[in-house]
Amino acid sequence: SNKVGPDMIACVDADYDYLLQGATEQSRRVINSPFVFHTYAYAIENYQCYAPSLHEVCVAVTLNDHRIFDFQDYFKRFSEAVAPLFVWSIMLYRNGHYPKFSITDFNRIGDPGGFNVQDPETSITNVKRKVSVKIRDLQRQFPNAKEDYLRMKDELLSLGVTPQTTYLYIQGHHLFDNVVAPIMNKVCNLLRQERQQEIYQAHAHRTQKRNEMSCYENTRQDIKTMLKKNTGYRQCPLFLRLQDDVDRFLKET
Repeated sequence: SNKVGPDMIACVDADYDYLLQGATEQSRRVINSPFVFHTYAYAIENYQCYAPSLHEVCVAVTLNDHRIFDFQDYFKRFSEAVAPLFVWSIMLYRNGHYPKFSITDFNRIGDPGGFNVQDPETSITNVKRKVSVKIRDLQRQFPNAKEDYLRMKDELLSLGVTPQTTYLYIQGHHLFDNVVAPIMNKVCNLLRQERQQEIYQAHAHRTQKRNEMSCYENTRQDIKTMLKKNTGYRQCPLFLRLQDDVDRFLKET
C-alpha cells in the first residue's frame, strides 16, 4: 500500500479499519490516505447480502416472485439484536482487548442457528439471549467500561452504524455463509416447492407437465452463486457514499 498515489488508487474492504478510526497503523492508512477507497461496510459480501435486494435473488433462483419472507424486517431485527454486542466488539478492538473478545467470538454468538421461515422470531430471540449472556460476562470483566461504551455507541452512530444496519458492518464471510445463505436456502426451498405444486396442479396433460417440470428443474440456480452475482446493493446508501468518494477524487485529479 506504499505504492498508491495519483496514478494508482487502492480499493479495499473496510473490515474494522473504518470503525477503528485510526486506532491501528492499518486503520490510519485506510482512512487517511486520499488514494485508498474502502467499502464502509465490512466487505463486498455485506453488500451482496444487502437485505432489500434479497427477494430479487430468490426470484432469480426459483423463478417464483411470491414474497413469503420479509428480509428487510428480519435483518433490521437481527441487527438490533447484535448491535449492543457489536459496540463492545469495536470498543475492545480499539483499546487492544480484542484477545478477550474476538470477531470469531462475536460471530458465534450472533449466529441465528436453527432458523424457521414461518417463525423467524425464535431465531432473533435466541440471538438476543446469547447476546445478553455475553454482555453480562463482559460487564463483569470490564466493570468500569460504561462511560467508554456509551461514548463508543454515540461515535458509531455518527459514523453511520445504526442498530438497524449493524449487519452491514459485521464480518462479511460469516454473514454470507452462516447467516444469509442458510436463510435463503430455506426460503428458496419453499418457493421451489410452491412452483412445483403449480406445475402439478395445472390443467395440462402428463407429458407437458413432465416437460415443464424437467425444464424447471434444469433452471435451478445455486444460491451462493446468485448471491455473489447480486448487484442490488447499488441502491445501498453506503455504496452511494463510496461512489461519491470516487467521483470526487476523479473530479479533483
